[in-house]
Amino acid sequence: EYDNVIIEHLGLMTDAEYHKRWNEKAKQYEDEGRLYLCTNEEEMKHLNMTVERLLDQTRLWYETKYDKEKLESIITNEGNRRKEMNQ
Repeated sequence: EYDNVIIEHLGLMTDAEYHKRWNEKAKQYEDEGRLYLCTNEEEMKHLNMTVERLLDQTRLWYETKYDKEKLESIITNEGNRRKEMNQ
């Protein structure tokens, strides 16, 4: 349903080898046409805002790649999941 959206936490970008491997992985994702979203250490301090950013980016990508109906279906399903978790 989410078309394998990938979220990567980039915690060691100051390490040259890590940074190199990440660039290779990002290129692979791009070549495959996959949506990948990234977080960093600073964003983990503001987790609610980070989650909202990730959701907004994913919604925009879906609306652009597919159509508004697919996006609405995902939003509805996600709302239902959240309701179930809170019961």
